[in-house]
Amino acid sequence: MQVKLIGPWAKVQRLINSLDKNIRDASIKSQRKIADKYVRLVKSHLRKQDIPGWTPLSPRYADFKMGKYGHEDILLSTYLMYDSITSWRSNGVYYAGIRQGENYPSGVSIARVAEIHEAWSTMGDRPHRPLWSYTWRNDMGGNKGVRAEFIEELRRRLKEQGYPVRKMGL
Repeated sequence: MQVKLIGPWAKVQRLINSLDKNIRDASIKSQRKIADKYVRLVKSHLRKQDIPGWTPLSPRYADFKMGKYGHEDILLSTYLMYDSITSWRSNGVYYAGIRQGENYPSGVSIARVAEIHEAWSTMGDRPHRPLWSYTWRNDMGGNKGVRAEFIEELRRRLKEQGYPVRKMGL
């Protein structure tokens, strides 16, 4: 019995041999685009103060903020948290958030303060102000939306490199 190859098999072989690096590169670029978008949207919500349902500032703290900072914006005082929100790459994966080690002048971790507001602290005097989960769910479409955006971006990048990519139903 003999098998005869029909079609552009040399091209297919080159594609298979090079696919790993191309997919990796496209994946990293796609991750970066999504992480940067997430950061942009989170910061936009902080600037606009437009997330519904945030626990308002207490009148006493609102007066304090107005006197010291000239505004009553929630989660913004010195803009240290805002400025700490970023995306970064580590070991081939992109992240969005506040890196550990970013601290207020008092030494308190900025990421920890964000976490307390996000997760509804068990401490009664810490208000619930979901910023990240709201943005993930409502602006990014949750896991399903991000997965679809990642796949579409990966598909687009591979097509740019000349690979014949088409949608497949799984």
